[in-house]
Amino acid sequence: MFALVGLVLTFPVLVICAVAIRLDTSGPIFYCQKRVGQHGRPFEIIKLRTMVDRADGKGPKLTESRDSRITRVGRWLRKTKLDEIPQLINVLGGEMSFVETRPEAREYVALCASEQKRILDLKPGITGPVSLAFINEQKLLAAQANLEDFYI
Repeated sequence: MFALVGLVLTFPVLVICAVAIRLDTSGPIFYCQKRVGQHGRPFEIIKLRTMVDRADGKGPKLTESRDSRITRVGRWLRKTKLDEIPQLINVLGGEMSFVETRPEAREYVALCASEQKRILDLKPGITGPVSLAFINEQKLLAAQANLEDFYI
């Protein structure tokens, strides 16, 4: 119910963001990516697109704050976290919760030890303690020589 109310209340903001994305770049408004959810079930996470169209095939899997694939509007959306609003649809669909560990991509879950995979017993969340502790993750990644090794 809270997710539905949140979607209704943020709808005007989503429309403004969608118009800004459309005026800034060509391509879809939303970005969907496969993530691992509760009990290891895959699902499509929904976000507002902050990078150039088809950016996945144009660079590394991880992005840092200076990544040239991030659009002008995308930088602002990421900074304000407005790109996360469409995940309320994932909450409404039962794939995510409001608070818990962020959902991860399958290739990173595969690297986890069995004990670490116990987190998959829970629904992933839009935000959580780790997300808040690493709120400047993109800046941390920007300072690294090897993004992927640091992230893992």
